[in-house]
Amino acid sequence: MPKPSGRRSLLALTPAWALLALLLLPCAWSADWGADESTLLWEATSLARGGLIYQDFFTFLPPGAAGLLAAVFRVVGPGLAAAHGLAALLALLVAALLALFAHWQGLRGPATLVPGALYVGLVVWPNPTYAHHGVALAFGLGALAAGMRGLDGLAWGWWALAGGLAGAALMTTQTDGLLALAVLGAGLACAVRLRICSARAAARGALAVGAGVVLPLLVTVAWLASAGLLGDAWRQAYLWPLAHYKRAGGFNDVKWLTDLPGLLSPATPAWHGLLHWYARVVVVLAPYVLVAGVPLGAIARALPVLVRRDAAGGLQEARFALLALAALGSLAVCLGGRADYLHTIAYATPAVAVGAIWAWSRLAQVDRGLEAVLPLLGLAVAGAASLVVFGTTMRLDPGAWLDLRSPDARVAAQPALAYLRDHTGPADRVIAAPWGGLFYRCVRAPATRYTLITPPSYLYQDGADRRAIDADLHSGAATYVIVASELPPEQAVLAVFGHPLPGYRFEVSRPLTFHGRPLPQHFFRRVELGITPVR
Repeated sequence: MPKPSGRRSLLALTPAWALLALLLLPCAWSADWGADESTLLWEATSLARGGLIYQDFFTFLPPGAAGLLAAVFRVVGPGLAAAHGLAALLALLVAALLALFAHWQGLRGPATLVPGALYVGLVVWPNPTYAHHGVALAFGLGALAAGMRGLDGLAWGWWALAGGLAGAALMTTQTDGLLALAVLGAGLACAVRLRICSARAAARGALAVGAGVVLPLLVTVAWLASAGLLGDAWRQAYLWPLAHYKRAGGFNDVKWLTDLPGLLSPATPAWHGLLHWYARVVVVLAPYVLVAGVPLGAIARALPVLVRRDAAGGLQEARFALLALAALGSLAVCLGGRADYLHTIAYATPAVAVGAIWAWSRLAQVDRGLEAVLPLLGLAVAGAASLVVFGTTMRLDPGAWLDLRSPDARVAAQPALAYLRDHTGPADRVIAAPWGGLFYRCVRAPATRYTLITPPSYLYQDGADRRAIDADLHSGAATYVIVASELPPEQAVLAVFGHPLPGYRFEVSRPLTFHGRPLPQHFFRRVELGITPVR
């Protein structure tokens, strides 16, 4: 029996896509939050209220992720539901792009859904938060899809679109955007190597990519220049990361292979069993890779075609080679960074997608009957695993599903936030460390532009940063200084700031649930207010 046409095959899966979208609804209503997300949400809230990036708050990221979320906040209002809803839409877009990649490799029917469903079920569900890497992943895979489409006749318009999307990724996360551009360049080289086009045609395609990249860059530069922020943007988003993000001996001076064993060691103070959020790297990636197939096996299929002297191939081979190169680049970046959940998932997704497409296409060649049965089995395994991972890592109980309050209402009811709201007024300002975004967004405005304040031992903020933070502390503008730590209050202050807090006195500790466990928040109140500390 002949296979249905590509368009009919995709339309026939409309009910399945609707079901996938329905499965993302709990993610949009989740009250879980992460440290990086709380910072990003505060930045987007500030922008939506008329604040200025790089001036009202310090950030080493380009404005893409915060700006996109701020635009959504201006329409629907700021809040966790809006942020998680946008994250769910981006996840659905990533799933659709992965399905398109599978379709272009000859898969049809339910098999095209496998990579995307695995991404949603085993990646998004355990951590349904809005993150800059998630935004950049959508832009980067979009650039990859446009590049794959552009290989058909080397259409300049598609390569210009690919460059524009890669530029958008660059304006979201520096590393992700550079990776997308490198992959597009390698894809054009593959087209020449496989004799799909001439070197001159590939050069014209590269010019189209460059023209596409210029548009988002020009829009961003013009916007920053009009607000007088271009110099601050250059210093914070480009010079600062080059000088400090990977500083020798600092917090981010780690590699994936050397970082992972320490994170999973029972001797690690933060260890709380296999389902601790650090261990999601293993909990999630293990079934993800096993069900999808081994990515390296798929990459091994593409590379020999490129290295043969008589290399030649068709459009399908060139597209798969482009996808394999993206997988290789992503894995290389992943292995050069921290072995946490966010970075691993962001960079491993293209590689695992390659493995899924390769595995199912091989099964289809072995037995046509398996093509219909095994994808459904894979989806069932992914669905069951996602329920287990979601339920355990999110620490959900049956009552949580019956809580009809908005995510922000559930977060705002936490003891630490409620205490600050009850003991301050609208004019009061606070400083919270290390992550202040949640306090600033939900309760009171900050008395510092540093939303993230790390311990000096991290070597994350340089001398100028530390002096600026100390000046904010000594100015007395903050009614409260709040320090999150499991250490006793005075020790926590020394660990985070490196010195005591003159003019402030410990008042009380209140918990704030963070990654499924209560983390004490130590409140230090300004002494001038004459408040008797509560022990």
